Amino acid sequence: MARVKLSPGDVVIGKPLRFPVYAPDGSLLLAPGHVIESIEQVNTLLKRDARVDGHCVAPRPPVPDKVFGGVTTGAPTESEEALHRGIESTTAAFPRMPQGPELQLADPERSDIPVRAIWVGMLPGISLLVSSQSQSDLLRIGQLLDATALYGRYIYRFSTRVLVRDPGPVGVVHLDYPQETQRIPIRRHLRVSANLPIRLRQNDGSTAGIDGRTLDLSLSGAKVRLPRAALASGEYVSVVLSLPFENRARQINLGGKVRKVSPSGSGQLIGLEFTSVPSEVQGYLQAFIFEAYSGGIAM
Repeated sequence: MARVKLSPGDVVIGKPLRFPVYAPDGSLLLAPGHVIESIEQVNTLLKRDARVDGHCVAPRPPVPDKVFGGVTTGAPTESEEALHRGIESTTAAFPRMPQGPELQLADPERSDIPVRAIWVGMLPGISLLVSSQSQSDLLRIGQLLDATALYGRYIYRFSTRVLVRDPGPVGVVHLDYPQETQRIPIRRHLRVSANLPIRLRQNDGSTAGIDGRTLDLSLSGAKVRLPRAALASGEYVSVVLSLPFENRARQINLGGKVRKVSPSGSGQLIGLEFTSVPSEVQGYLQAFIFEAYSGGIAM
């Protein structure tokens, strides 16, 4: 059987590989029994366009035809492996979530913006129930999906497929109960790539503020590029950050401290620590990190 591209759902972090992994030219990268210890190692294999024998993994569906009047977004997005760093994941039982948390459902073979769905419930060991009014062909029966859910302070990732889809107004979808679930804590050091407008103003009021762009973002801080040299290490600043939220930009205000400064052309690269984060702002940051991590935002 022909070799196919490695999918994140083929690998269980911390457990031995059941199959060999090859480079595109056919050379062996990893032998069966090798243990992949982190998601960064998985991302490295994906970047190298790693291949596996098709009979060793779940079947890859062809690019599906549109059904149910399906419409795909066509919006470009960065590959998931470039979006995050500093992640520690463990295999965990699927959580018993109350109704309401959001899931992102994506085709492992395509780079479309994921479909959003709302958690409804589950039949343990049988299926997961979600609700989505999306007409995307990603929700057709039999479609393989990479799913991501945010619950509490964890992101849960798993592979599944569509079992049943109710075409009614509620849009209930039954997903295959996952065999393995990866649990990733949203800790302060978890960073995602983020190109966002930001304004920094010194707390002594000596400047009106300088506008820049973020390079990455976490719950604890950000890397910022400024167009001119304006700040010194150790300075405290007021921060205004513009986050995309529900299809519009939302400005959030928080306090920060410049931890590191390095030259960048005529400007500066700033390592910024958030020192004062109101609880509502922390909620917006956490929601943005989840969206960016799961590919729900094209950055």
